[in-house]
Amino acid sequence: MKKTILLADGDDAVRGTLARVLELEQYEVVLAACGSQAAEKLVNCLPALALCDLELPGDADGPGLDALCEVAPGVPLVLITARSHQYNRARQLGASALMEKPLHLPLLLRTIRNLVSEPRNEWLRRLTEPGFKTLFLHHSAPSRLGAV
Repeated sequence: MKKTILLADGDDAVRGTLARVLELEQYEVVLAACGSQAAEKLVNCLPALALCDLELPGDADGPGLDALCEVAPGVPLVLITARSHQYNRARQLGASALMEKPLHLPLLLRTIRNLVSEPRNEWLRRLTEPGFKTLFLHHSAPSRLGAV
């Protein structure tokens, strides 16, 4: 059975490219272009992981990324961003990992694979520990979940 990933990014090209890559890795991909679409799809499909742009736009009718994180706090969140120095923001949102663009796809895919295969209760235990840290992904970063 394929694991589902919610992919939310306001950029059509990024969303399309990442969707193709994830599908080649045998994930079912649910797409969203803004916060309200992402929140609706998050509730309806309860994915194994959400991969979102840190600057995910809200819209006139709905939330941005801040509210999205409150909709399903039990879903691991991997954030991507074109802006540097966003680690503290990602940590405040409770993200499991943050990666700056340009993306290092092998590391991103390895991290996604590790997070979706981790038992949910183990992930929730790690998330609620006082020492929980968002993993900052870059090409020389360790890929161990223990570093999260």
